Amino acid sequence: MLSKFEKKVAGFIKANELFGSADKILLAVSGGADSTALLYAISALRRENTFRAELLCAHINHQLRAARADSDEDFVIAQAAKLKLAITTRRVNVRKFAARKKLSIETAARQLRIKNLIEIAKANNCRAIATAHQKNDNAETLIQRLSRGTGLRGLGGIWPIRVFNDEFQFVRPLLCVDRVQIIKYLQHRNLKWRQDHTNADCTYRRNYIRHRLLPQLQQDCTGSLVEQLSELSESARRFYKLLCRRADEVWPKAADCTGEKVTLDSKLLLAQPQPVIVELLRRGLTALGCGERNLTKYHYERILQLAQQNTTGRKMDLPGECLVRAEYGNLIFTRPEKISLSDKLIDKSIKLVIPGKQGSAGI
Repeated sequence: MLSKFEKKVAGFIKANELFGSADKILLAVSGGADSTALLYAISALRRENTFRAELLCAHINHQLRAARADSDEDFVIAQAAKLKLAITTRRVNVRKFAARKKLSIETAARQLRIKNLIEIAKANNCRAIATAHQKNDNAETLIQRLSRGTGLRGLGGIWPIRVFNDEFQFVRPLLCVDRVQIIKYLQHRNLKWRQDHTNADCTYRRNYIRHRLLPQLQQDCTGSLVEQLSELSESARRFYKLLCRRADEVWPKAADCTGEKVTLDSKLLLAQPQPVIVELLRRGLTALGCGERNLTKYHYERILQLAQQNTTGRKMDLPGECLVRAEYGNLIFTRPEKISLSDKLIDKSIKLVIPGKQGSAGI
């Protein structure tokens, strides 16, 4: 029989159609409280035939905490064996990757984790990858985005479903519960979990928000701040979905994606409400593979100015090695290829006039 916690998770999965028609679901399990709750709650739902998909387990060892990280891996392997689930583990060198790519440890770990989870899912024919993000994670994400500036889409926080590579869905079945509820569930079932001591290190931005900023803000709030931020993100997601419906109608008429170029009709673009304009611009950039993380309000305002001024030949550089230019009533997004000096020298043809004189200037 399902517990109250498990029924709540089941309701959230059904309401958001998280698993859809997936035949296999990959559970991402670190061994911490949240992912251990995910592992056992989803396994319980599967036993009760709440859904029929086969469950598999994955663990990514970031190798950041030496023997403790290895113990986490052993713990997850043991839990999967207890539940009779197939498991795949991988070890990644986060520090080396971070140094090579000039990334923070947090960003490097996230990129490697996503990459490896997708590879494991692909190897096992899984289209859904379940992660253990919950309400507190969502609140921390919102605070982080608000502190650096965000738009309507960013206010949606952590979405229940996020698609990667147009193929794999990352789903978050625990977004309906908070950290306190998760701990109570684990204690009620007498389940153990692993503690990561780096989660207390407030030199990491997210930990600072979790342990210092959010508790400080909570002191000045009536009711649960985590719950209020969860409601805010839900409202933002509902409004964004409405906005996307309008953008879906306009996009086929306004956009032309050909090869390494995306063209937007400036007149049709400017006829839309501003939130729709921003969404269409975002789609143009992501269709080209420019990414969104480094794009700010300033970039969108400058692109909009290009469209409004409609001066052929004007252009601006964008993050992600992208370029946008105005051309005959259109905005054209491109990613110019970088040509190195050596490439220029190799490709350049030189006409020799014979007879001539041989010199040493070019040697």
